[in-house]
Amino acid sequence: MPAHGHAPCALTNVTHILVQTKPRGFIATGVMIVRRETPLALYKGLGAVLSGIVPKMAIRFASFETYKGRLADRETGKTSLGNIFLCALFRRRDAGT
Repeated sequence: MPAHGHAPCALTNVTHILVQTKPRGFIATGVMIVRRETPLALYKGLGAVLSGIVPKMAIRFASFETYKGRLADRETGKTSLGNIFLCALFRRRDAGT
Protein backbone atom coordinates (compact mmCIF):
# COMPACT_ATOMS: atom_id res chain seq x y z
CA MET A 1 0.00 0.00 0.00
CA PRO A 2 1.38 3.48 -0.85
CA ALA A 3 2.39 5.91 1.86
CA HIS A 4 -0.87 7.85 1.78
CA GLY A 5 -3.24 5.02 0.89
CA HIS A 6 -4.49 6.46 -2.42
CA ALA A 7 -4.36 3.24 -4.44
CA PRO A 8 -7.61 1.70 -3.13
CA CYS A 9 -9.44 5.00 -3.69
CA ALA A 10 -8.15 5.27 -7.27
CA LEU A 11 -9.06 1.65 -7.94
CA THR A 12 -12.56 2.26 -6.62
CA ASN A 13 -12.97 5.28 -8.92
CA VAL A 14 -11.84 3.31 -11.96
CA THR A 15 -14.13 0.41 -11.08
CA HIS A 16 -17.04 2.82 -10.60
CA ILE A 17 -16.43 4.40 -14.03
CA LEU A 18 -16.18 1.00 -15.71
CA VAL A 19 -19.43 -0.16 -14.13
CA GLN A 20 -21.24 3.01 -15.25
CA THR A 21 -20.35 2.60 -18.92
CA LYS A 22 -22.90 0.69 -20.93
CA PRO A 23 -22.25 -0.91 -24.29
CA ARG A 24 -23.44 1.41 -27.05
CA GLY A 25 -23.81 1.12 -30.75
CA PHE A 26 -21.92 3.13 -33.33
CA ILE A 27 -24.57 5.84 -33.72
CA ALA A 28 -25.27 6.16 -29.99
CA THR A 29 -21.56 6.59 -29.29
CA GLY A 30 -21.32 9.33 -31.93
CA VAL A 31 -24.33 11.14 -30.49
CA MET A 32 -22.85 10.92 -26.99
CA ILE A 33 -19.54 12.40 -28.16
CA VAL A 34 -21.27 15.27 -29.98
CA ARG A 35 -23.39 16.06 -26.91
CA ARG A 36 -20.47 15.95 -24.46
CA GLU A 37 -18.02 17.82 -26.68
CA THR A 38 -18.60 19.17 -30.21
CA PRO A 39 -19.00 17.63 -33.66
CA LEU A 40 -15.29 18.33 -34.23
CA ALA A 41 -14.50 15.85 -31.46
CA LEU A 42 -15.44 13.08 -33.91
CA TYR A 43 -12.27 13.94 -35.85
CA LYS A 44 -9.83 13.59 -32.95
CA GLY A 45 -6.92 11.45 -34.03
CA LEU A 46 -7.61 11.85 -37.73
CA GLY A 47 -4.32 13.68 -38.26
CA ALA A 48 -2.33 10.79 -36.83
CA VAL A 49 -4.17 8.30 -39.02
CA LEU A 50 -3.67 10.36 -42.17
CA SER A 51 0.02 10.93 -41.43
CA GLY A 52 0.43 7.16 -41.65
CA ILE A 53 -1.88 6.46 -44.57
CA VAL A 54 -0.74 9.19 -46.97
CA PRO A 55 2.95 8.14 -47.15
CA LYS A 56 1.96 4.47 -47.37
CA MET A 57 -0.38 5.10 -50.29
CA ALA A 58 2.22 7.28 -52.02
CA ILE A 59 4.74 4.44 -51.80
CA ARG A 60 2.17 1.97 -53.14
CA PHE A 61 1.24 4.19 -56.07
CA ALA A 62 4.85 5.00 -56.98
CA SER A 63 6.03 1.39 -56.77
CA PHE A 64 3.03 0.11 -58.78
CA GLU A 65 3.68 2.61 -61.55
CA THR A 66 7.40 1.78 -61.53
CA TYR A 67 6.78 -1.95 -61.83
CA LYS A 68 4.08 -1.38 -64.44
CA GLY A 69 6.49 0.64 -66.55
CA ARG A 70 9.22 -1.98 -66.26
CA LEU A 71 6.90 -4.86 -67.18
CA ALA A 72 5.23 -3.07 -70.10
CA ASP A 73 5.72 -4.34 -73.62
CA ARG A 74 8.56 -2.32 -75.16
CA GLU A 75 6.88 -2.03 -78.55
CA THR A 76 3.32 -1.14 -77.55
CA GLY A 77 3.94 0.33 -74.09
CA LYS A 78 1.02 -1.68 -72.73
CA THR A 79 1.15 -3.97 -69.71
CA SER A 80 -0.63 -7.31 -69.81
CA LEU A 81 -3.27 -8.18 -67.22
CA GLY A 82 -0.99 -10.83 -65.69
CA ASN A 83 1.84 -8.33 -65.33
CA ILE A 84 -0.51 -5.77 -63.76
CA PHE A 85 -1.44 -8.44 -61.21
CA LEU A 86 2.25 -8.97 -60.46
CA CYS A 87 2.73 -5.20 -60.09
CA ALA A 88 -0.05 -5.14 -57.50
CA LEU A 89 1.60 -7.98 -55.58
CA PHE A 90 5.00 -6.28 -55.66
CA ARG A 91 3.64 -2.91 -54.53
CA ARG A 92 1.95 -4.52 -51.52
CA ARG A 93 5.30 -5.96 -50.55
CA ASP A 94 7.00 -2.55 -50.92
CA ALA A 95 4.40 -0.76 -48.76
CA GLY A 96 4.78 -3.27 -45.94
CA THR A 97 1.35 -4.89 -46.09
